[in-house]
Amino acid sequence: MRAALAVLALAACGPPLAPLLEHRHYREAICAGADGFAGDRAAVRRALAANAEAQLHVEMVPVASVAELVTGRVRFARVRLQTNALPVDNMQASAAISHGAHVDWRVLAAATGEQLPPNRIAYTYLNGNTMLKGLAAMLTFGASLPFTRFEQRAVEVAPTPTDYLAIAPHATALHAVMTERGCGDVGLAGTGLSCEWLVAIDAAPADDIVLDLAVDYVAHRHDPDDRDACRVGDTIRIPLGRAGELDATTARMFGPRARRIDGLDRR
Repeated sequence: MRAALAVLALAACGPPLAPLLEHRHYREAICAGADGFAGDRAAVRRALAANAEAQLHVEMVPVASVAELVTGRVRFARVRLQTNALPVDNMQASAAISHGAHVDWRVLAAATGEQLPPNRIAYTYLNGNTMLKGLAAMLTFGASLPFTRFEQRAVEVAPTPTDYLAIAPHATALHAVMTERGCGDVGLAGTGLSCEWLVAIDAAPADDIVLDLAVDYVAHRHDPDDRDACRVGDTIRIPLGRAGELDATTARMFGPRARRIDGLDRR
């Protein structure tokens, strides 16, 4: 009983949630929702989503433009998200498609059936041993340098573009036009998102394709390095239908322009 009264007393000490949302004091509202009950968090999510006016667009990369490279293994979808700027400290978003993976070198090589080049071996003086010997030289005002031998160490480095082109020319061609850019902050009088993801989808999965779109709104209690940041968010599930019908389904759902998320059929 005492614990329940204490919780109620703490809740009463904080600012009422409704005025915070009404006046768009979202930083305080996010923390109030994060510290409150499920209904509080739901109210904050609804207010943030309404003001963010998130616009979503999904389109399939035309088969003819990649058919010779991927040999029918996958289809590529481009997912775009745009929101208004809100008075919050940070916004984060991610998109995942069932039976799909975000485009990277590994995914592209799997799609084209090619191998990827191994890492290169490079030699450098920038290693721990050299740093220790350099420190010793400083502490002895250079007296140890005549007796010090600096040695290179072998390290692995990523392949060069020439390496990729030689081993995986088709994956390289796709990578040149299909490197996803993720999310950037629109930064207009607040914090908003402009995101673009590229997803490779299995061309023949057994069940329907579903897009999961997660959007989180973040407020810092004290400063940007505060680990105890407040977070309120939601994941929206949008069915895209069968893999063989993705072109028709996405064209029907979105057309040539982005659409408000709250106007889409979802589950």
